[in-house]
Amino acid sequence: MADEALIAILKSRWQRALEDTRAPDSAKEAVCRDLLERYSEPHRHYHTLKHLHQVLDVLIANNSGASLQLAAWFHDAIYDPRASDNEERSAALANDALAALLVPSRMRRQIEEWILATKTHTVSTDDLEGQLLLDADLSILGAAPGEYGAYADAIRREYAFVGDSEFRTGRSAVLAKFLKRHRIYLTPMIYAELETRARTNLNGEIQALQRVQS
Repeated sequence: MADEALIAILKSRWQRALEDTRAPDSAKEAVCRDLLERYSEPHRHYHTLKHLHQVLDVLIANNSGASLQLAAWFHDAIYDPRASDNEERSAALANDALAALLVPSRMRRQIEEWILATKTHTVSTDDLEGQLLLDADLSILGAAPGEYGAYADAIRREYAFVGDSEFRTGRSAVLAKFLKRHRIYLTPMIYAELETRARTNLNGEIQALQRVQS
């Protein structure tokens, strides 16, 4: 999808997510423009506008509400692969930006909690919306092999500052943590659709990393 078409779709979705707020359109457009610029930063290769679009696709296909979609918009708003506090800073940015757009405080607190949950990819068993956001964020793991390979390559590019040996060790550890989970996906429908392929993809990448190392 061309960037222009993708941006047009995202702008439309942003407007719909905020259609019940009383903030001026100019203020909404300014925040949207800032977010689009953030997801277009040159050091991003996977955590891009395409990733945002894919996450929103999953949420909208599962009839999510505006709050969850706004959490998706901000969940990777700040992304520095060298930092360990991206989620915390993204949550704080969401609170400040949405407060300026007159989003109620209770809704903002929930959005912050969901963004913070993307750090560990864990939420309470009764938080069905939070589970959906996490599944949407990880939906790439269950992609077709070619798309998954492109994702893995993009992650490596984002961590180009890390040496090959260190990257292989760290990446393998991250993938192994997901494989050790009883379930990668928490929602029944996405689990049924993507769980098996995600595990195949993760195992395949780990094996490829090990082959390179040996």
